[in-house]
Amino acid sequence: MSDNHRSSGLQPCLKAFGVAGLLGALALMTLSHLYGVSLRAAGLIEGKGALRTAYRHMLERGYPTNFGNPYTIWINTNVIELNGTTYQITRWPSRLKFPSSMARASSA
Repeated sequence: MSDNHRSSGLQPCLKAFGVAGLLGALALMTLSHLYGVSLRAAGLIEGKGALRTAYRHMLERGYPTNFGNPYTIWINTNVIELNGTTYQITRWPSRLKFPSSMARASSA
């Protein structure tokens, strides 16, 4: 009878540890999600400030500046002219390379 009594005393303790472990895991997942949300919000606020500064510099100087700014801001258009033909670019690759024949023809 004493063995049965001891094992029943451990079960509530194990249940409590299990519940505490699940609550701890849930708390960690919630904190990591909220951390990601706050990083995104901070990035949006920082980007908004960078665009505001670039706009102000554009009005004052006629061109945007990137001093002390983690973002690179430049004036861009999606229209390009090659060999007298105008193209509208819908997708822009990260590294733009034209064939050497086009480069020679456009520079002449």
